[in-house]
Amino acid sequence: FTLIDRGNTMVEMVMKGCSKAGGMMALLEHLGVDKDNTMAIGDSTNDSAMFTVAKHTVCMGDGMEELKREAEYITANVLDDGIEKALKHYGLI
Repeated sequence: FTLIDRGNTMVEMVMKGCSKAGGMMALLEHLGVDKDNTMAIGDSTNDSAMFTVAKHTVCMGDGMEELKREAEYITANVLDDGIEKALKHYGLI
């Protein structure tokens, strides 16, 4: 297992070699989508690996500071329509 520190004494355990990045890459290959057409939106260090794959990276406003430092864009909190605001920021809606 790989341990991911999620803060506040919370640790996430995932099988070695498995991550959101791996899932994202498998889905892109299956769909035939180029990496340049991707966005990852996250809020925790468990999203960090996914940020290494995506062209654009967004951290929620109430996300962990570690992930905010990795993000290209920081949006509002999820309850303040953060996902919608991020999609508008990138001209997707």
